[in-house]
Amino acid sequence: MTILDDFEAIKNIDIDEALKSIDSFLDQCRQALEETEKLNLPNLQGKVDNIVVSGMGGSAFTPEIVKTLFSDEIKLPYEIIREYHLPGYVNSRSLVIISSYSGTTAEAIACGKEALKRSSTVLIICSQREGSELLLLAKEKNLNGYIFKETYNPSRQPRLGGGYTVCGHAGLLIKTGLLKTDFQGLKQAVESVQTISSLDMKKPLRTNPAKQLAEKLYKKFPVLIASEFLCGAIHGFANQLNESAKTNSVYHFIPEFNHHRMEGFEFPAEFKNQGACVFYPSDLYDKRIQKRYQLTKDIVNQNGLVVLEYQPQAPDKIAQTLETVVFNSYVSYYLAILYKKNPLLIPWVDYFKTQLKKKND
Repeated sequence: MTILDDFEAIKNIDIDEALKSIDSFLDQCRQALEETEKLNLPNLQGKVDNIVVSGMGGSAFTPEIVKTLFSDEIKLPYEIIREYHLPGYVNSRSLVIISSYSGTTAEAIACGKEALKRSSTVLIICSQREGSELLLLAKEKNLNGYIFKETYNPSRQPRLGGGYTVCGHAGLLIKTGLLKTDFQGLKQAVESVQTISSLDMKKPLRTNPAKQLAEKLYKKFPVLIASEFLCGAIHGFANQLNESAKTNSVYHFIPEFNHHRMEGFEFPAEFKNQGACVFYPSDLYDKRIQKRYQLTKDIVNQNGLVVLEYQPQAPDKIAQTLETVVFNSYVSYYLAILYKKNPLLIPWVDYFKTQLKKKND
């Protein structure tokens, strides 16, 4: 019997119950939508010229999901900053969203302080945690935003609490008049995602597509390939593969992939035995994009790499994005189990933060 169907073995590896957080993704979405809909925020339409989100890791790929999903609806420039300083263009007519799930992200807090100095409109999104520097800053400066209780994320890991931050960011943009999609549309999309029941631990390998993909990625180097509204979702998957499954991975986007990346499979020759390209086609992509997928897969196959695929089946872009996020979360979890690694622990990140703190003290 595969370890992926051995419930006791899984529980002995996942001692922090990361799977419970993954199982609860849609509940996180429901909570975030219900709570952000009740927020009293000013309508910023016509009052800001750009949107800047400051965040790192799991607090950055979730707003990126929102950015790529709603790129045709968000009419203002929307940039995600992953460093200590804001771009020079940020001013009093900028909306700056400080995204820090833990409330302790140094880079995001630094950007928040810069935004206040530049008289930008500042909103925050974070959890209700003791010791949150962002909450202290918000209280001191009377900042508004979405502050949530981690009811459906027992793991307390930001990458496993994505429902809060994806739907939380979308909710903030709706309430400020910067996103046309309404709450009802988002709620309907959440309810249309039916994949979780077929992906959970109790479903055996033979009928569980997430377990099947994890087995195919075992001892491989995943190369993730998507387009348009799914670009943010595969960036998030790369993050989860790194942290949960301790696996190296990269992500690329078609059509850009077709302009250079296909020439890079020849060397080193060993990569052909290790690389596995995971394609994410969709019937909702631009027709010109859809035509590229089979041809690209053929070329990858001719280069001797494993070709894998996941095509979301949900009826619209929002639901397909959420479905893909859910599916990827399960895959990264099952891959961690195959490597017999606790999916919650991030020892090198924790070590780095400890050593950096010593240097800063």
